Amino acid sequence: MLNRNTIIDAAIQLFSYFGIEKTPLKDIAKSLRVSIPSLYWYFKNKDELVICVLEKITNEECILIEKQCIRYKSLSNFIDELVEIKRLTFEKYSRLYHSPDYLKKIGFLENLDLLRRVCVTENVNLISKSVFAKDDNSPHMFKEVFIRFLRELDMIFLTDAATRARFRGSGMTKRNDISDLICQKARSFLSEIMDRNIMVQY
Repeated sequence: MLNRNTIIDAAIQLFSYFGIEKTPLKDIAKSLRVSIPSLYWYFKNKDELVICVLEKITNEECILIEKQCIRYKSLSNFIDELVEIKRLTFEKYSRLYHSPDYLKKIGFLENLDLLRRVCVTENVNLISKSVFAKDDNSPHMFKEVFIRFLRELDMIFLTDAATRARFRGSGMTKRNDISDLICQKARSFLSEIMDRNIMVQY
C-alpha cells in the first residue's frame, strides 16, 4: 500500500545506492510501480521527500543515542559509542551526503541542528540521575557541550562524505585524517566538561 513511509523507504534505498542527485522521482515511482503524480499526492517536490528521508535517518540515529544514554557507564565510553553511532550512520548512508551544496540549499543543515537539539534535550534527561552530582546546573551545561560535540562530528562526517565523493579510490589517507580529527574533537569535548566543572560520572 502506497503511503509516505513506503515512499520514504524506497527513496532511502535508491538514494543510498545512486545518490540523491542521480535519483529522479521517476525512478522512485518506477520502483514502487506507481505514477509520478502519485508521489506528488504525498510530497510537493523532491526536496521535501529528501528532507523527510534525512529526518528518518536522523531519528533512527537518535534512537541509538537514546539507548546509549540509558546505559551510560562512563564519559569516555559514552564518547566512543557516540562516535561509533555517527560513523555507522554516515557509512551506511554515505551517498546521501555526497552533495553538501544541495543539502544546504534545501535547508537540511538547519533542520539537522534543530533535530539534534531536541534529541539531546530528551536524552540528557534519560541519563541516570546518579551520573550527575547534586548540582542542578550540570545537566544543562552537559547538554550544551553535548550538542556542540554532535554538531562538530556531523560536520566532520559530512565533509568527509563530500570529499570521498570527489576523490573516490584514494580513501586511506583521508580515513586516517578523519580519525585524528575525531580524536581531537573527543578530547576537546572531555576537556571542556572538566574545565567547566560539569559534575558528571567519568
